[in-house]
Amino acid sequence: MFSLQTIFGSGKQFYTLLDEAAVAASDAAKALHSMLREADRQPALDAFKLARLRERAASDKISQALVDSFMTPIEREDIEALGSALYKIPKQIEKFAD
Repeated sequence: MFSLQTIFGSGKQFYTLLDEAAVAASDAAKALHSMLREADRQPALDAFKLARLRERAASDKISQALVDSFMTPIEREDIEALGSALYKIPKQIEKFAD
């Protein structure tokens, strides 16, 4: 049976992807806090890179989901703005850490 949900999509995927991006940004901030506290900074640098990779993957998934979806639960521009803002957090933290 053909479902209209395949055309219109469910809004859950966007919220899930934005949540993944927020978790990656939070992990990057926690790694920065850990790096500033600890004397051995190498594990924190690895955590930055991992958080940045996860954020990049989530950002790519958000962009692809926007292309694939006909309807979104909130405005496309708002989803793009949230994704972009969340993408910049680990990026700036990694630059600061280097």
